[in-house]
Amino acid sequence: MLQPPRTHVRQRSINKYESGKKDLQAAEPLLDEVEFSSLPARKPASYTTLTLILLWAASLALTALCTYLLTRRTDSEPFGTFGRGYITDLESARPAIRLEKQQFHGSLDFNAHHGFIPPDSLSMQYVGATPAVDAAWHELVEDRYFLLSDAEAQKAYGPGNISQYWNVHHGGYIAGLDVLHTLHCLNQLRMSLYPATYPQDPVDGPMHKAHCVDHLRQLAICNADLTPVPTQWFEGLGRNYINSSREHTCRDFGQVRQWATDRISGSTAVKPRNRDGSPRKEPLVPWSP
Repeated sequence: MLQPPRTHVRQRSINKYESGKKDLQAAEPLLDEVEFSSLPARKPASYTTLTLILLWAASLALTALCTYLLTRRTDSEPFGTFGRGYITDLESARPAIRLEKQQFHGSLDFNAHHGFIPPDSLSMQYVGATPAVDAAWHELVEDRYFLLSDAEAQKAYGPGNISQYWNVHHGGYIAGLDVLHTLHCLNQLRMSLYPATYPQDPVDGPMHKAHCVDHLRQLAICNADLTPVPTQWFEGLGRNYINSSREHTCRDFGQVRQWATDRISGSTAVKPRNRDGSPRKEPLVPWSP
């Protein structure tokens, strides 16, 4: 009786693929084995969970560190700083603060007869009673006043005090940066040195000047600039005299001046309004001097 030829049937066992010829099995892997081995290995679920936990813990630690550093800086500098702004500085103006080293000018020189400011000193553009000097001062102090928003006024003056600062003629809370007020005071004192050119106001002239002098006194005490100012030997004087032309650390006035100008007539200006917040036309009277 004829019998069919024998064939080798490969079957999958738990551990290996079995066949009659192991060398053929090694040389020709099964299709499903090749396809299975080409798939990417999946990471265990426990590994993914651990990664998420570590990322979450790291973010919490970073948040805690930032909070600690900010709190520590606030606690150590409760009044603010010269470079970042003090708590009494208008908050919206603080981003304009930039620090720079500034060489002062205008220290006196002496000859055999008197003291004088050297004619090539940069200070000479602000000394005297000429139209050019007037223009230089006007550029410093023009457009001193601007309107505050309700939020700015409440932040600066406190919610219980702002009603007294409302200006019905100008439609809002008028304010000016004290640096510009101080420069205005200095200009008033400059003009008082030349009464023939700048007649004194008979109404508030003397008291205005007295106010300016005392405001400068308070400002100098408040700032308490610690820059050392030496005395220097002057042959024409025959003794030592102060040399105030020293380098100081300053806020960049140009940045502050530009900020104020933008608040007055630029894109950041607050528009006049009525007490109920509704818009109104231009102020009824000119800005105060």
